Amino acid sequence: MCHMGAITSSGKLYLWGCNKYGQLGNPKVKTNSSIPTQECSKEKFAELACGLTHTLALTKEGYVYAAGDNDEGQCGVGKDEEIIHKFESVDVLGEHHVTKIIAGCHSAAITSEEHIYVWGTSTFGQFQSPERSVSLTS
Repeated sequence: MCHMGAITSSGKLYLWGCNKYGQLGNPKVKTNSSIPTQECSKEKFAELACGLTHTLALTKEGYVYAAGDNDEGQCGVGKDEEIIHKFESVDVLGEHHVTKIIAGCHSAAITSEEHIYVWGTSTFGQFQSPERSVSLTS
């Protein structure tokens, strides 16, 4: 992980560090930023998870947004694009209310119904399967 971020008490999201894969969610930052850049949506964020080369952000309403490396589907935005430069809604979760997010080389979310969803790559058995796939497991 070469990037990090913070959320203010008012729910504003700031990210800094490497942006090689768009993980800062700000297409104006071409490479790296040592100055925190604000994610410009009107959403109020509650939680942040920085993966290896992508970022997940959870809103106070329980919706998840993602930006960055999507070559294995780890952003979960329903696109074949390898890089997601701006934060987009994570489509694979549908209308599930999320309470916790986790990111590594893959992504995971826990819902208010206590279901766990995992998507992205399973190279190291994160899905309890050796397959490399773009899938959703509940």
